[in-house]
Amino acid sequence: MIGASPGDVLSIQEMLRGCGREIELIHCERFEDGLALASGGAVEVVLLDLDLPENQATTCLDRLRRTAPEVPIIVLTAEGDDRAALRAMQHGAQDYLARERIDAELLCRSIRYALGRTRAELALRHSEAMYRRLVENLNEGVLAVDEAGVITFANPRMGEILATLPGA
Repeated sequence: MIGASPGDVLSIQEMLRGCGREIELIHCERFEDGLALASGGAVEVVLLDLDLPENQATTCLDRLRRTAPEVPIIVLTAEGDDRAALRAMQHGAQDYLARERIDAELLCRSIRYALGRTRAELALRHSEAMYRRLVENLNEGVLAVDEAGVITFANPRMGEILATLPGA
């Protein structure tokens, strides 16, 4: 957990006990300390509670996404601060929770879903990379066109085939 008051940390820690698995909450008051910890690979989820002006909060979130891109981030916002929540989601947060409305069930579900979405995104990226390598190395030409007949993709072999056509 990055940011937050000591009272909020104790409250969150108590809620995490109800998640059905052992969860260690590490609290870093300073953003830089949390950033260093998240980038080290020992953190599964970041709860980000930064009560900062809009541009500073966005900068912190962007830095966290760049430094630890595979760690899901759940942002804690003030109740009714829909702008901050929307901004957080646009900048890569998996979820947001209003501090005043968090309970153990909601927090645990948010963490579970954030971890699940992150695993699914990683699996999708891996699958897409494997598919791209396969298609780009085929000995057959592969071509994709959109509804207007515009070529949107051609693998290297199709490029060679098209280059040999008359008028090419």
